[in-house]
Amino acid sequence: MSLDFSSLPKILSPAILTRAVRSFDKTVTLFVSVGWGAVIVVWILAIYTIHLSVTARSQLAEASAKEPSLPIIEKTSVPARQIEKVMERLKKKFPDVTVSAARDSSVNIIGTEGSRFKSWMYALSYIEIISPEYYWEIKEMCVGAHCGANSLMKVVLTPQKIIFKAPEVSSDP
Repeated sequence: MSLDFSSLPKILSPAILTRAVRSFDKTVTLFVSVGWGAVIVVWILAIYTIHLSVTARSQLAEASAKEPSLPIIEKTSVPARQIEKVMERLKKKFPDVTVSAARDSSVNIIGTEGSRFKSWMYALSYIEIISPEYYWEIKEMCVGAHCGANSLMKVVLTPQKIIFKAPEVSSDP
């Protein structure tokens, strides 16, 4: 391998060097322009994403401000001695219906004859009237042959005291 220095003056001629520098300048300018263009596009996308995030957060705060704060409803059991007063009133008002208490402080209202169905229904309605402070949950209810041999109409009601508490205030927006 020998070096041929005879073509060196042609390669280093001013015309060829000027063309090479112009070509190199165009290539570098193209790469730099594409790089800066990509940076600008990424910045625009980042700013748009931040704008979307801020908008969503403000919409969330606005929606949570419009949402009503509902009270907390708490159901508690009622002591048996308070239920006895209600049972005594039912026994006096409806003597032809059997009213008794169960161990779990529930009230049994039993009718044994079909002719007393109306009185049994009135007793069910009347329990709501004389004790509006309680919520009466129906544990068991039957009418007819499904009730068994001892009763024709039977309902088991469990009283619960309803307490409304103030809603919890959330500090999260």
